[in-house]
Amino acid sequence: MSSRRLKNAIVGYVYRNALTVSSTGAASQKKVCTVGVLGDFLEHTSEEIQQELAAVLDVSVAAITVVLYQEKKDKEVVDSTVVSHNDFGWNGRLVGVAAAEFVKKDFDLLINYSKAPNLYLNVLTLLSNAAFKIGFTQANSSLFDLTVTVPDCNTAVFHEEIKKYLTILNKL
Repeated sequence: MSSRRLKNAIVGYVYRNALTVSSTGAASQKKVCTVGVLGDFLEHTSEEIQQELAAVLDVSVAAITVVLYQEKKDKEVVDSTVVSHNDFGWNGRLVGVAAAEFVKKDFDLLINYSKAPNLYLNVLTLLSNAAFKIGFTQANSSLFDLTVTVPDCNTAVFHEEIKKYLTILNKL
């Protein structure tokens, strides 16, 4: 077994154990002022997500923090918004600065844009201190307070649904 596969297996084991212990708990009644976003580097850019969400949620771009997962991060490019498997230790702990800082922040809302299962983004979602977590139904629904079913994972429809449900929950 390669070292990468072994690391994935160990991180997966730690994640599954933490998931059985963790629960999403009671959702906060607080209005959304700060937003944390997790996504896939190949599908989104930080600026694109920030602009779209600022318009949909009526929050400032500065209040939105985006962290994107990239399978192989360029060593020359120092980007605090990109994480990779190298930001996770063998025991499932966060060793990357960007990932650790993201998890420590107390967001009012966390949105996970991951459309396909991604162990590392799931770990960040699980460890996050966000008051309310939203994700696609295709992901592990036990991670989120709200999951949204969207045909073909259409981001525009996803944003409409997020706005609709957050308005119903009196968070906007």
